[in-house]
Amino acid sequence: MLSTDLNVEIREVFLLPGIGVVADAVVKNGVLSRGARVQVQSTGEIAVVASLEKEYQPIVSATAGDQVGVRLDFPYTVCNEAFLPTERNFRHLIQVPDTLHHIEDTLKILASL
Repeated sequence: MLSTDLNVEIREVFLLPGIGVVADAVVKNGVLSRGARVQVQSTGEIAVVASLEKEYQPIVSATAGDQVGVRLDFPYTVCNEAFLPTERNFRHLIQVPDTLHHIEDTLKILASL
């Protein structure tokens, strides 16, 4: 199950050899499920939630308020380096694919009022 109001804040990102991209994250809104297709807001990349862990235990889904470990697979991307943290320590957000543009447009409209 993947809710369309999904909003997950990525706190820290690790690229682990042999495992892939793992993120320490907090679900802000909605439900994040293993196997879900998601979009990284800062890069626009589509990823698949390969696994989820809460308190070092595998889980099937996470809801608002849960702090989780998320392993992301990027099947449509050759390189995941753009997702890694930079010196600026950007906070990445994960959302449902194809809702990102609507959210950005809404923010632009509100900012111009």
